[in-house]
Amino acid sequence: MQCVPLKLHFSILETMENIDGLLGRVWEFATPATAYHYDLDSNFLAFHLMAHMSYHFTGGGCGIRSLLDIFLLRRQNAYDEAVLRSYLAPCGIEKFYDAVLNLLAAWFEGETPTPLTEKMGDFLLSGGAYGTKQQQILIKQQRKGGKLKYLLSRLFMPCRELKYRYRVLEKYPILYPIMLVRRWGELLFGGRLKKSVQEAKIAMNASKGQSEDVDDFLRQLGLEAT
Repeated sequence: MQCVPLKLHFSILETMENIDGLLGRVWEFATPATAYHYDLDSNFLAFHLMAHMSYHFTGGGCGIRSLLDIFLLRRQNAYDEAVLRSYLAPCGIEKFYDAVLNLLAAWFEGETPTPLTEKMGDFLLSGGAYGTKQQQILIKQQRKGGKLKYLLSRLFMPCRELKYRYRVLEKYPILYPIMLVRRWGELLFGGRLKKSVQEAKIAMNASKGQSEDVDDFLRQLGLEAT
């Protein structure tokens, strides 16, 4: 018997300011089909795929599922290119979309791959669905502004991220200090301390060259400021 894994998200938002503004308007692009079924506008669906892909890319890796979804939508002419770009540009991920198209052209249309598309391909295929732990940490470290800021962000997780672990913060953000201490307790006594120490070691042992390479990779994809 085969099983299909499903991943349940509490929200369509990605805790990324550049894309969450438009993602939060999802119901404006959804049309009721039945009492419990809404059809999502195909242009917005394509935008969500790219936004979600950019989220996973800046988190360390995303596998090839989202890439194939975009390929299939384009093959069926399921969305309007101009409309999609009007969504992507204000969110700062149009350059990333162009890089994705170049990768698709290299993989499925026989175009000569560029150094960037080759690197994207290696990044996608070697990292699995969510990227290797080293990929995740190196990218997050660069986005946070260095090793120290990254480690502090892990110790003092911002409320906008912590609320996805403790849903009570959605309604009562004033409880943030209490939930922060609760998280520390779970790290210390919940069997997750070893994992956290390993992550800290990876972050501290990352070389300057590795960090600069990741920074250049994100810059070429237009994701350095997301």
